[in-house]
Amino acid sequence: MTDQAPPALVAGAGPGLGQALLAGFAAGGFAPVGLGRSTPDTPLGAFHVLDLSDEEAMRATITQIIAE
Repeated sequence: MTDQAPPALVAGAGPGLGQALLAGFAAGGFAPVGLGRSTPDTPLGAFHVLDLSDEEAMRATITQIIAE
């Protein structure tokens, strides 16, 4: 068993609500992971830039996140 925090993935994690959700997950003991079109000025946790409508890119990114 690992003692790593479980990831919390937020799609559309731009400034505002997305980053607030990531902050809430981080406060709850999760490892925040954001996905979005552009990186916010001060992203929380890991952030992956991608077009969420690109199914192939989403699949590759999710696979990468799981592997990490």
